[in-house]
Amino acid sequence: MTENSTENGPVGVGGWLRLLVILLMGVGPVVTVAALGWAVLIQVKLIGLKPLALLGDALMLGLVYLSFTAGRDLKDLKPGAVKKAKLFFEAAMGMTVLTGVYMGNYAVFSGIGHVALLQVIEASVGFLIYSLAWHSYLSNSVRVRNTYR
Repeated sequence: MTENSTENGPVGVGGWLRLLVILLMGVGPVVTVAALGWAVLIQVKLIGLKPLALLGDALMLGLVYLSFTAGRDLKDLKPGAVKKAKLFFEAAMGMTVLTGVYMGNYAVFSGIGHVALLQVIEASVGFLIYSLAWHSYLSNSVRVRNTYR
């Protein structure tokens, strides 16, 4: 049998793995920066959020860096790239849960309405599903296993 036989599965940055690299290096950082802009607008309107929002902004910038470097390392086939990408998704899930809990409490106790609470829950659950799906892909994909042995 040859080294690249179909029994071993696909090798290289292609298919879903290529999409993940594009998302990590391009789309993820752009969306996060847009979310930071939205957060700045909220800070202006809701002064009580300012101290925690600044910490959240710093953590989100850290996630942008981790996202970009994880995507670059996956593209360049660097050792430890899969662990770094998994770490990004784990950190993003943790940040989403913390943000969702805090903003959910704020929405409930500030009286800004149930619509805001539903939006927080919808955004949090959507990103958790996204992160869990990619984390699962990195853990179980034959292509990922064959490419980053």
